[in-house]
Amino acid sequence: MAGEPPEFVWRKFTITETLDAVLQEMAASHYQGNVSLCLRAAIESHQAMLRGEGQLAAQQVVRRLDAIDDRQARLTSQLEDFATDDSGVDYGGTISAAGVELSGEIAEIYTVLAAQSGALRIDDLVEKLDVELEELHAGLTRLVDLGIVTATGDTPSRYCLAGSQRRSGGGGLR
Repeated sequence: MAGEPPEFVWRKFTITETLDAVLQEMAASHYQGNVSLCLRAAIESHQAMLRGEGQLAAQQVVRRLDAIDDRQARLTSQLEDFATDDSGVDYGGTISAAGVELSGEIAEIYTVLAAQSGALRIDDLVEKLDVELEELHAGLTRLVDLGIVTATGDTPSRYCLAGSQRRSGGGGLR
């Protein structure tokens, strides 16, 4: 019946001195020195392992690790695809423009502007680059300060590579 204390049976057995030392150490570390409780827990654990419960748990862990490995491989592939756009420019490195080494978001801004036939609005750049507005402003300001990019003077402001002063409609030089 549930609620009644279990009945205990006395057993006499012998173990080696080495196993007795291990048993004493385990009992002291995990069962407040209770050797009988340590033995009962070991028997229950071994019984569960013989029923295959331990193997089932190990198989579940292996399946979870396989699923994580698959997700990691997919994410790695997606990151590699993302790092290189259709033009083959690798955003992971640096590019040189007007004798200045550009990297990160500034290199991305430069690359997008260089690939355009016309000047781009801030909103167009935000959409193409998928960056925060503050980061885009900081990058554009740096490129303008370096003389690599200029604002066309249109309203709303449009940006293009210095020297090209292209119209937003893709027309000729200004």
